[in-house]
Amino acid sequence: MGKVKQPSGLQRRIAEGKAEPISELEREQLQQLRKIYVRRFGKEPGAPRVRETSASLWTKLRRLRDIRRTRGKTGGSA
Repeated sequence: MGKVKQPSGLQRRIAEGKAEPISELEREQLQQLRKIYVRRFGKEPGAPRVRETSASLWTKLRRLRDIRRTRGKTGGSA
């Protein structure tokens, strides 16, 4: 039979409360990365994706078409 995998020394110390899983420096770096991500993509990493139904997409397309038609009738620029 195969060997049973034992936890590493760090894992044992973390479980015993003698070690931190992440250092303060790593925490600060993680916060900076999260801020950059939110600034760039506008949402938290790991946030659930918002999925639109095809019906709502068709509604948006119809509204856009109607707006373009009205602008054409009034002489506004598109």
